[in-house]
Amino acid sequence: MKLLFTLLITLCLGYGNIVLAENSAQSSSSNSKYTKLNDRPFGHRRNAPSKVYIICHYSVGQLSFDLPPYIEYIDITIGEETNPVWTGYADHENYSIDIPYLYGEYEITCVTDQNRTLTGTLQFY
Repeated sequence: MKLLFTLLITLCLGYGNIVLAENSAQSSSSNSKYTKLNDRPFGHRRNAPSKVYIICHYSVGQLSFDLPPYIEYIDITIGEETNPVWTGYADHENYSIDIPYLYGEYEITCVTDQNRTLTGTLQFY
């Protein structure tokens, strides 16, 4: 387990806080994108890259997640925590989720089974 975390840390050192890019394999019906959801920064590690992250693929009306094996499930909130636009749940069996059609930029927050909070930004245009 320690070796896995060491390898993950080594691989993640070059990444910034949020990576947002278009997916190279786009379906003909919609523009699919992905974002990297990172651990919320805290304390003195404010600008350090996250050790834990989840890749979220999204398009209009749908989200899917690439969950690492050490995360069993996530609780998902789109929008502000006090007034969410949508909330849901994902795990290894149900990793693709239908969401309402959204337009604009939204914050996504995922809380893992280990009580880690990961955040990112979704842009629907």
